[in-house]
Amino acid sequence: MTWKRYGVDMCLLKPSMTGTTNEFHMELIKKYPDKFRSFCADQTLKLKVARGEATWSLDAAAEEVEAALKTGMFIGIGEFVPKNMDPKKIYTFEERLNEYRVFMEMARKYV
Repeated sequence: MTWKRYGVDMCLLKPSMTGTTNEFHMELIKKYPDKFRSFCADQTLKLKVARGEATWSLDAAAEEVEAALKTGMFIGIGEFVPKNMDPKKIYTFEERLNEYRVFMEMARKYV
């Protein structure tokens, strides 16, 4: 692994690349608890939406993120606050702010 070659002390993982799900990161954390910490996201939902298998919803995204946080294995939500990535979706300021509120309230429970 690259981190071994370069002598990296700790890596903070972000599930923002295709295929890097919360579950995948949990496997890495369990296998190398002294090397990895991770942020969680609605990555599985994003992948399903991209494949046409699901439609993004705030409730589904929040459910996936909270399930990950409940494990106690994640250090936060990120890389970004989950949102509908459909390029046709146009957010109002208030609508996006309300989505942020959902995740900020959730984050408070797991501080």
